[in-house]
Amino acid sequence: MYGHLFSPDTLDDLDLGDVTEKDLRIPRESAALAALNRVEMSEEISDIGPAWFFPTTARVVFDLDADDAERIDALYRGGFFNEYRRLTTVKAHAALGGRFVHGCQSSPNMSGGAVVPYGVDLTRFRTDLGAFKRDWIDRILALTGPVPAACPCPPADRPETVPRLTGRSRPARCGEPLGETLMDALSPLLADLAELAHLGSPVARVHVRAWALSGVERVRFAGDREMIFKWAREPFTAEADVLRHVRGQGVPVPVVFASVVRGGRLGVLMEDLGDADREATMADAATAAVTVHEAKPADALPVLDRVALTALPGQAIAGLEELRAAGRWTESTDLDEPLARLADHADRLADGVELAPFGLCHSEFHPTSLHVRDDGWHLLDWARSFIGPGLLDLASWQGTQQPADSASLRRLIWAYIRAGGAAEASRSRAGLPAERWALGWHRLWIIAWYLEQATTWMPSFDQDTFTATVIRRHLHEAGTFLWTPS
Repeated sequence: MYGHLFSPDTLDDLDLGDVTEKDLRIPRESAALAALNRVEMSEEISDIGPAWFFPTTARVVFDLDADDAERIDALYRGGFFNEYRRLTTVKAHAALGGRFVHGCQSSPNMSGGAVVPYGVDLTRFRTDLGAFKRDWIDRILALTGPVPAACPCPPADRPETVPRLTGRSRPARCGEPLGETLMDALSPLLADLAELAHLGSPVARVHVRAWALSGVERVRFAGDREMIFKWAREPFTAEADVLRHVRGQGVPVPVVFASVVRGGRLGVLMEDLGDADREATMADAATAAVTVHEAKPADALPVLDRVALTALPGQAIAGLEELRAAGRWTESTDLDEPLARLADHADRLADGVELAPFGLCHSEFHPTSLHVRDDGWHLLDWARSFIGPGLLDLASWQGTQQPADSASLRRLIWAYIRAGGAAEASRSRAGLPAERWALGWHRLWIIAWYLEQATTWMPSFDQDTFTATVIRRHLHEAGTFLWTPS
C-alpha cells in the first residue's frame, strides 16, 4: 500500500524534481512500520514500530542531517496528508485490521483523523500521546548523542511503569530497550556502584527511560535481587544526597544503597519499590506535601526566596537575549513585552513568598512521583528540590500539559490544610488568591528552567520551536494569573 502511495505516479501533483528513489523509499518503509501502531480496546497504545514522529526517526534510522530530514518530512506529509490519500489510507488500515493511524491527526483542527476503537476518550488519547511522544523522541535521539529536552523536568522513575525482567520476546514498547549504546556507556558507572554495594556483577538490565540529563534502568543481581539504577548529569548530581537527607527527616523515599559521581555523572543504586497498588489521589498529595514541608531542608539546596523569585522574569529575558545572540529564537520577540511587564511588577508580585509553608520543596510534585501502595507511600524524583514557597509544590501537582486549573489547586490547598498543613497556605499573596499567585509564579519558574536548559545544559536548536510554543502558553498563564497592567 505504501509502495503505491509514495510512488512518482501517485505523487504526480507534487514537485518531484529533486526527489530521489531513496527519498521515496524512506517514507514507504517508515509508514509501513508505523502502521503497526495500534490503540487497543483498553485505550492503550501498543505495537510501536521504530518509525514514529518524523523527522526525528528519519534522522537516526536513515542517517540524515537535519535539512534532509525536514525535506523528507515535507515529502512524507505532502503525500500522506493530502485529503484524498488520507481517506484512502484510513480505509486501507481499517480493512487490514489496524486501529491506529497517526495520532497527531486526532487534533481538532482538521489536520487529519485517527482510527481508534469506538468510544475512546480522544482528550485522554491526545494527552497520553503527547507524553509518549516526548519520551519516544528523547530515546530515539539518545541513540546518537545528546538529546534536547522536551519537558521541563526529568522523567519520573516511576516503578509501576518499569518493565519487569521476564525475558519475554515481543516488539519493544515504550520503556523497553531500543539499543545497547547508552547501556554500554553506563556500564562502568554501574560496576562502580555494584562494587560499593557488594553486589557483584548485574545479571540482567532493562532500560526504562532516558533523556539528555538523566535516565533509569531496572537491574537484577544474583539471587534475583532487583534494584533501580539511576544516572544523572549536572545540574542533577546531588539527588542521592537529598534522598539520604530527607529519609533521615522521616520522609518516605527509596533507600539509597550506593551512589557515586564519575566524570560529572551521578550514579545511584536505590530500592526497587515494585508496582504501585493504585494511583495517587488529591488526599495522598495533601498528606505527602505536609510531610515534605515539615521536614528540615539541607543547607546546600538552592533557595527561592523573594530575591530569587523577583529575578525570574529578568532571567528569562536574559536567556532570550543570549539565544538570539547565537542566532536562535529570532522569531520570539512576542515574548519580550509580557516578560518585561512581569519584570516591572515582580517585586510587588513576590509579596507573601515567605508565608508558610516556606522550606523544603520537592519541585517535581506530580502524581507520577508519588508511589502509593497499600502499606504506605514513597516520594520519588528529588533532583530539583529547593528551599522556597511550598505552594509551588501544590501548584505542580496538576502538571502543565493541560491548562492551569485554579479551582483544582484551591481544593488541594484546603485538603493540605485539613491534612495538617500550615493554615497560612490559603492566605492571599500580593493581593491575589493563593492559588492564582502560586500558579502564576509556578509558570514563571518553569519558563526560567526551560530557557536555562536551552542556554546552558542542552544548548541545541533541535527543539527551539517546540520549546518556544510551550513557553508562550506558560507565559500567557503567568500573565493571566498574576495580572500585570499593560
